[in-house]
Amino acid sequence: MIDSYTLEQWEKIISVKDLMEFIENPDCDVMGLSRHLVDKSKSSFWTAANVDFELDIDKILNNKPEISHNEISSNNGSLGTGVP
Repeated sequence: MIDSYTLEQWEKIISVKDLMEFIENPDCDVMGLSRHLVDKSKSSFWTAANVDFELDIDKILNNKPEISHNEISSNNGSLGTGVP
């Protein structure tokens, strides 16, 4: 169970700055809140992040990159990422 102070501070977060202050607040039980938000029946993913994207990972992994990781892209002049 989350203590009332941590929950109260969690509910006040509306910006990235607020989130960082919450995480750095020694009076907040951030790890306890993290454990509370995890749904262990869903492979320990955070409930908010348990999204089924329906991606065919094998197709992605078997694709041949358009450029090598050490080639310069003709599109934007950056090094290739190895991902098409």
